[in-house]
Amino acid sequence: MNVHTYSYQLQPEKVRAEFFRLLPISLFVVAFGAAFGLAAIQKGLEPLQAILMSTTVFAGASQFAAVDMWGSEVSLIPLMAVVFAINSRHLLMGAEGTLGVITAASLKLFPRPAGMGTALLTVPSPHAALKLLERSRDMLGDTVTAFELMQRSGFEFLQETLPDIRQPWPAAPDWSVLIELSLPAKLDPQEALETLFEVCFDAGDVTDGLIAQSLAQAQSFWSMREHIPAANRHIGSISSHDISVPLSALPEFIARADQALAELGEFRINCFGHLGDGNLHYNVFPAKGRNKTDYADQRGAIKSCVHDIVHDLDGSISAEHGIGRYKVADLERYGHPAKLAAMRAIKFALDPQGIMNPGAVLRPLL
Repeated sequence: MNVHTYSYQLQPEKVRAEFFRLLPISLFVVAFGAAFGLAAIQKGLEPLQAILMSTTVFAGASQFAAVDMWGSEVSLIPLMAVVFAINSRHLLMGAEGTLGVITAASLKLFPRPAGMGTALLTVPSPHAALKLLERSRDMLGDTVTAFELMQRSGFEFLQETLPDIRQPWPAAPDWSVLIELSLPAKLDPQEALETLFEVCFDAGDVTDGLIAQSLAQAQSFWSMREHIPAANRHIGSISSHDISVPLSALPEFIARADQALAELGEFRINCFGHLGDGNLHYNVFPAKGRNKTDYADQRGAIKSCVHDIVHDLDGSISAEHGIGRYKVADLERYGHPAKLAAMRAIKFALDPQGIMNPGAVLRPLL
């Protein structure tokens, strides 16, 4: 097993870039801080007490709960218990059943959008897809509810294994994006997508496109995207990767991974995913006419090649499907030792017998 060392050298350019990347989020933090400060003053907290509460209480909901209970009628121990209970829910998020058992859940419903629009847009490169995503969000905000990146090989796999899935072009483009809008009343999805297409076409980020003219056509676009995983299974992957990297690094990841794998052998790559969420499925398949069993001795090298690049770009080897049992060794290889030690300590404190989903995320306690 390779041993990774960690350098903590300050990189001013990276710090500057991350500062500006997080600047929009900080505006919401300022608004939250102002709201909490107002609530704290109304409850009679001194400024120093409010600051100490913000620095010692993790979750924002816990802060407001603590402020609401603040007073002589509530002792410190019940207040701390409530804060701990609210904060502890974060331990269960992503724990994959290793720290507790879910006995109930609530479902939050949202009203159906008044208007929806779907378009299949051709982009010249992953970099152009990122520019399209940026312009979409600038022009349409959070009404962009889906943004799926797809590679030509995915459509070739569909044609090869599921020919009944209708495709709208004689030859699929190298890269395309499936975008969906969910708009409130009085806004026309068709007009919004046409305006977006015109702006991005003039900028060179889009070279062609189809805007769904009916619900049936929109469903046919989505049918292609949703059947790509089924086509992948028919082809049979050598190694599949559910990864994420910072959005700005996504084109670099694809270019580096493609080049590195080309040096290992002849493969077919199907790269697709939820670009709007930063999640990417980068799957490696046999060359046409060959079977995945022909590459059995290369599978480990392929996976390490892809994951090493992800790790080098500060990404995650498990974007949306969790660690489970399959990626325990990968987590040990790429995870920070201090973080892994903290995870093991929490696991032992809450489940000393190791009876909750044993073997998932972390190796069983001995």
